Amino acid sequence: MGEEKADSGTITLGDTVQLAYVDQSHKELVAEKTVYEVVSGGSENMSIGGTW
Repeated sequence: MGEEKADSGTITLGDTVQLAYVDQSHKELVAEKTVYEVVSGGSENMSIGGTW
């Protein structure tokens, strides 16, 4: 985060909001694999936010 500065505006986060960051530079993507294979690390099941 912090790679680009906001042009304008504000943001208000609710009490239960948790920020997450998704790198969109695609450094980890491999042409021979699907996006799911890259994101899951090849696992059939994934934990997201501590939930299976």
